[in-house]
Amino acid sequence: MQALRYWDYCNMTDSFTDLHSRAMNKENFTRLYDLITSRNNILLAYRTIKSNKGSYTPGTDGKWQATPSRDSMYPRPNNSTML
Repeated sequence: MQALRYWDYCNMTDSFTDLHSRAMNKENFTRLYDLITSRNNILLAYRTIKSNKGSYTPGTDGKWQATPSRDSMYPRPNNSTML
């Protein structure tokens, strides 16, 4: 299975296995945002998308981006103040 190799390459197999077993036990999750935005998960998502045949088609703006830029992978901090 191709996806499993990508999980192993990005060191996400243990995380996903743990999430699956906890979900099967109907446990509550905390800190999921940290896992979703982790570098390894972003790399896994990029690798998975890149291997898709559709990754070589232009976007809605008609442009094709060969590699993601840092700005597109990580959100910029918001300069507004929280009340």
